[in-house]
Amino acid sequence: MSAKIINIFTTPIMIFDTLISDSAINNRLKELALEKYENTENIMRSNKKGWESAQDFHTWDDDAVRTLRKAMHNVFLQLSAHETKMKVTEFEMAFRESALVNVGKRGAYHVPHIHRNCSWSAVYYIDVPTKDEDRAGELELLDPRTNPIITGITKRKSAISITPKTGMAVCFPSWLEHWVHPWNSDEARISVAWNITITSLKKKSASESKIENRTQP
Repeated sequence: MSAKIINIFTTPIMIFDTLISDSAINNRLKELALEKYENTENIMRSNKKGWESAQDFHTWDDDAVRTLRKAMHNVFLQLSAHETKMKVTEFEMAFRESALVNVGKRGAYHVPHIHRNCSWSAVYYIDVPTKDEDRAGELELLDPRTNPIITGITKRKSAISITPKTGMAVCFPSWLEHWVHPWNSDEARISVAWNITITSLKKKSASESKIENRTQP
């Protein structure tokens, strides 16, 4: 007798250890975020003891925002390409988007939640202070299976915790439940939550792909 074991129902997660390394861009994004934090209303959603902007960050009129927006679009395209088993140049994708800024100080956290009616979600870390040893604030992605317990083998639902750092980006399916551990620093941790909803995705014709390839730098 012979048999094979396969793992099924995998969940794609894309992590860029450093999506944007230019400190000038991140410093400008931090400046913009703190200005909004000081002067606009807190839109409470999943956050507790923290601050969230309106879902219009992607429209802010600043070159640093436009730079991050272009980079985030590339993240979503790359993950979509991976899942469709196509190259980015082989398909065209249209989507709606929204993005908001999170500013968290000591004790701020996010309760477990999903991003409804979206396709991909991502978080980009604008500024994560590092001088405090016990700063926590991890992003925890929860096992989406209902009750994956086998007596004597598995004891509880698993989770993956990601320790944030400045310039990091994490992208995942919007249906994946996640939360953020309490932040234990008096310095603000600043991040952007980004969502897209795919409205169409189709493979290009061979001729269109050739044209696209020729125009690539």
